[in-house]
Amino acid sequence: MNKIYTHILLTTVITFSTTCMELQNTRNIQDKKPLLQTNSITQPDNKDLIKNELYTAAKELDKRFDSSVLTTHRSLINFITLMNKAKRYNISEYNMARFAYTQNTIDTPIPLYFHCLEKYNNAQEELPFTTDELSDEFCLNSELARALNIKYTYQSMQDIENKIKRYPAYTNVINKLKIAAYRRNDDYRSNYQLNRILCRCLHEGTKILFNGYPQYDDVANFDNFYDNAYAYQHPSSDYNYYYVYSFIYLVAHIKNIEKETDEKKFFSKILDYQHKPKEFLIFKTHSNYSGREDFTFTSTKNRIALMYRCVEEYHRKQGDKITPTGGQHAAFLSFKKLDISLPNWFDTTLLSDNKYAFKQFETLTDDIAIIRSASDAALEQAVKKILHEI
Repeated sequence: MNKIYTHILLTTVITFSTTCMELQNTRNIQDKKPLLQTNSITQPDNKDLIKNELYTAAKELDKRFDSSVLTTHRSLINFITLMNKAKRYNISEYNMARFAYTQNTIDTPIPLYFHCLEKYNNAQEELPFTTDELSDEFCLNSELARALNIKYTYQSMQDIENKIKRYPAYTNVINKLKIAAYRRNDDYRSNYQLNRILCRCLHEGTKILFNGYPQYDDVANFDNFYDNAYAYQHPSSDYNYYYVYSFIYLVAHIKNIEKETDEKKFFSKILDYQHKPKEFLIFKTHSNYSGREDFTFTSTKNRIALMYRCVEEYHRKQGDKITPTGGQHAAFLSFKKLDISLPNWFDTTLLSDNKYAFKQFETLTDDIAIIRSASDAALEQAVKKILHEI
């Protein structure tokens, strides 16, 4: 009887132990499953978190960039601090500029903020303030502080500005960010338009500096040349660096076709131009301006002839330097204003004024703009003077 009881007791204990182990294993498996799901699906990468945090800080800085207000300095100090944190994770300013570009349209200046910051960080200058200082030590109400006899490190924005003067790298990055922060402006010389081209070529590739210009394959004679030149001289048409480059190329193209090397003869040919009656003339260009009332007005021919003369003067001054495209010139101006470092992969010779005639191109742009806006009487007077001298 005792043997039977002992056997039953042992069987019960073993069964109970086995059941407990199975329950424990089941619990362990159930406990582990959510962790596996969390790690494989919802846990973000540290670098992604840092990039998003830094990009958010850049957007905050971009909301209203004004160095005369405290919030801008708070945002900028936070922006710089977070960028230095990101660099400890091997995230560079260039990495962030590219990341920002993929998050935005090209109409925002945020990618350029990171390019500007790269040169500042290389200066390794100590920050003029901390975010805590700007929160706790800047007096928000000078009258209240005076009434309570409270002293703050910074009583006003003037104290902030005085301190900044002792930090040249910080002052410089403020000035560069002001240029980068320009908002939409359709003037071809606005910082907005120039920055837009530079930003695009830095993040889409330099090919955008050379694409989109007419090749004038349909310009086979002087009639075709004049039809295209009419568009470039007209005061009411858009005007920018692209037009200037296209006009230079147009002149070179027709002179090569006509084998005309004499500047005086070509100048006079423009002034004497009389287009054929419309029924005998087939224009191959898309513009087809021949129906315009002022197509062969004296003022129109004067304007084209004087623009041509400026192109010849440009060629005399450019020496052995290459003519930049309109896009190159716009990117060059932005590059010089922002004074940023270019990425290693970027062909820096494309923005070199030792290789390209940027200065002469700018002068030509100015001169043609003056001709386009001059009165008919002034144009006629200038043409007569030139004809008399030649």
